[in-house]
Amino acid sequence: MHERLTLGSTARELGMFGEEVACSFLGERGYEILQRNWRCAAGEADIVAEKDGAMALVEVKTRRAAPGWGPCFPEESVTAEKRNRYRRIAACWAARFPGSGDIRFHVVAVRVVNGSSAYVKLFEDPCMWDDAL
Repeated sequence: MHERLTLGSTARELGMFGEEVACSFLGERGYEILQRNWRCAAGEADIVAEKDGAMALVEVKTRRAAPGWGPCFPEESVTAEKRNRYRRIAACWAARFPGSGDIRFHVVAVRVVNGSSAYVKLFEDPCMWDDAL
């Protein structure tokens, strides 16, 4: 069970909560979590996971949704700059771990409601969406 967040929770606490939720969500879908907060010269991947022989570098975006705040879509904060950064992170991963096979970029969007409920959505390979975003 994930701990409950309060309106006074810090951005770091919110992010940690989102990463916990994302790891559980991915695990339930057959992903093996290999590393969290993997860092290289190009930046940081929130989660490195593997499924069916393919590596996934996962960006977790968490937003708090409160009554009256309107729609909250965490995935909208994954900009072209962030997608390009993940391409560089993937190159670092491939250089450090040759033979890793396919490396993909996923986004897990976590929308926290009432401090403990979370709506989660997985976006696979949003780098492919460059023209659409």
